[in-house]
Amino acid sequence: MNVLFAGPWDIAGAYISDRLFCEGHTLYWITEEPKRLLWNKHFKGQVYRGSWRREDYLRILKAHSIDTVVFLTGALRENFDSFPEYQSQLGTLTDLLNVLRGYSLKRLIYLSSLELDYPGIYAPVLTELAAGEMLCQAYRKAYALPILILRLGLIFGGFSLGRMGLTGRLLEKIRSGASLELPFSSGDYTDTLFGEDLGKAVYRLLSLEKQGVYRVFSGHPLTFQEYIRCLGEAAGQDPDVRWLKSKKSPEKDFFLSDRQIKLETGWIPLCLLPEKGIGVLKTALAEKSEDERPEPRSRILPLLKKHFSLSYIKALSETLLLFLFTCFLLNLSAGFGDLKYVDVRLMFVAVISCLHGLRFGLLSILLASLSYIWSLTRAQIDISYLLYSVDTWVPFVVYGITGASISYVTDRFRDERESLKKANQLLQEKYEFLQSIHEETLNIKGKLQQQIITTKYSFGHAYEVAVELDSLKPELIILKVISILENIMDCKKAAIFLYNEEAPGFARLKACSAALRDILPGSLSLSGLSKVMECLTEGKIFVNTALMPDYPDYAAPLTYNGHMFAFAAIYDIGADKFTVYFQNLFRIITNLIEQNLAKALEYENARKEQLYYPGTELLYPQAFEDRLAVMRSESGDISYSFVVCRVYPKEPASQEETARRIASVIRGSDCMGVDHTGNYAVILVNMRPEFLDMVSERFDRAGLALEAET
Repeated sequence: MNVLFAGPWDIAGAYISDRLFCEGHTLYWITEEPKRLLWNKHFKGQVYRGSWRREDYLRILKAHSIDTVVFLTGALRENFDSFPEYQSQLGTLTDLLNVLRGYSLKRLIYLSSLELDYPGIYAPVLTELAAGEMLCQAYRKAYALPILILRLGLIFGGFSLGRMGLTGRLLEKIRSGASLELPFSSGDYTDTLFGEDLGKAVYRLLSLEKQGVYRVFSGHPLTFQEYIRCLGEAAGQDPDVRWLKSKKSPEKDFFLSDRQIKLETGWIPLCLLPEKGIGVLKTALAEKSEDERPEPRSRILPLLKKHFSLSYIKALSETLLLFLFTCFLLNLSAGFGDLKYVDVRLMFVAVISCLHGLRFGLLSILLASLSYIWSLTRAQIDISYLLYSVDTWVPFVVYGITGASISYVTDRFRDERESLKKANQLLQEKYEFLQSIHEETLNIKGKLQQQIITTKYSFGHAYEVAVELDSLKPELIILKVISILENIMDCKKAAIFLYNEEAPGFARLKACSAALRDILPGSLSLSGLSKVMECLTEGKIFVNTALMPDYPDYAAPLTYNGHMFAFAAIYDIGADKFTVYFQNLFRIITNLIEQNLAKALEYENARKEQLYYPGTELLYPQAFEDRLAVMRSESGDISYSFVVCRVYPKEPASQEETARRIASVIRGSDCMGVDHTGNYAVILVNMRPEFLDMVSERFDRAGLALEAET
């Protein structure tokens, strides 16, 4: 593609142009910026600087066969804080649209702001963006112009503070110790997006030839308080913020629910501000940008540096030294007859013109001519003779023609060499980019081969799982789930929760991987996991394709007789496992687990009279010891804990009454029975010894005494 960017410098446009160049497209830019470059300084692109009329736009479009236009609006976006007066771009946009309606174009991209979706918009700059969107939509409907409107959130990247929009301005204030005033409250939500992720998103939209309005943001919202905290950490100072609460941002669900671009393109942002973004900002602050360099006190020194470089001084010194040597040879020729037949001055002109080109070739002609005049003067010849005698003009003409012709040829060869050097450099950059693509392709190929191998032996995996789950003890099967999920799904974070339909607001943690030991609570609140529960209660598998925070990546229900009594979940599986293959694999594994559990529960129900005392949930001593042995045998492989306690009634009571009291104070994941000593006992799952006093008080209120087994 031949891409034309129009408008003032924009951080979003800078990252988009870098991405397009890396993909092999040709870039052009129309701007009033006097010297700033839109793209990376190592990249190549033609820039048209100054003010341009409507006919100039058409001439530029046709001259370079432009097929994609990106309209930059960096001066109008991201204006949460006070912003100076701005220059309207509607006139430029109107001229450009009028030219494009009669021009064959693939796509016009208009960069807009996500703030237009915020309630209570009143800023004039945002009103202009809204007017620009309406103008683009009108031309799209009236003239069938292919227009793509992108509503962008807060863009950050590795640029200087003056080029990073709101994030840069806030960082500058924090670093200087100034107080911040934001129109939102600390609990309002926003969304930040790394510029390189934006470039990838725009390139995918262009590749798929998308049109219409798309919201481009990370989908990982954070509160403004968290946003400012990240900026303060990058700047190394605690920010002083005053929340004006005069403006309202959308709720958190707004940033989570709109997944259009992700679903249509498969795009996933990789650099989030709280994780990798802080490091990007620190690097940008550490490097002194061109905007922060002090202006020189005098303009003479930069001018001298520009025109009198080291190579220039070297060439000048060589010219003067060779001229002095020429003068020496001329003096020497007076005593040697053979040297009279050699024109040393002509040799001097030819050598200098050949070495240093036209500029020093003209200087050599001048020096040779002055030397010739000086020789005539020393020979007692009147200088006025030069004006009247044509014979004396011949040396000047010969010096001029020789120097000019040789200098021209030298400069032409030099220009061709520089052109080839630049072309070679561009090819080298493209080669390095293709090499990185090749390495990435090899990496993807390796992963695909691994998936093929995994698929090839999937029946073997299924058999191994079936053998491992071949047990008639539900407790053993539930505890085996963790190691099975870790092995088959290739993850380090798996957990299983017990669920009671009579208390739908919470789920009890039964067991989990060692990596989740200090992360997951013993009692999980389900109020913030509504989307998970919607899928599980319908018997479906939940897949976190929206990458919602605090949600598991996969979750599957475990049911018995049509009721869910538990669910399995895995976390942090990596972006490469959100594929149909892994979804089907997870579904197969959980179905195997569920079938074996159902078989074990049916077997246990059939043997209930052999396991429990009549009319109670008290296990017989042998059944209780078997249950305890299972838990002790598995405690080394997975992360769960339990405490065994003996229970003594404070007053004499029947076995049925004692069992009823114990059942009223233990949880659904706990177990009660009679141990080998004949005393009542309980197994308290995921109970820490430091909380045992609180549990003892609960038993005490039920008329029971609790004693931990040593």
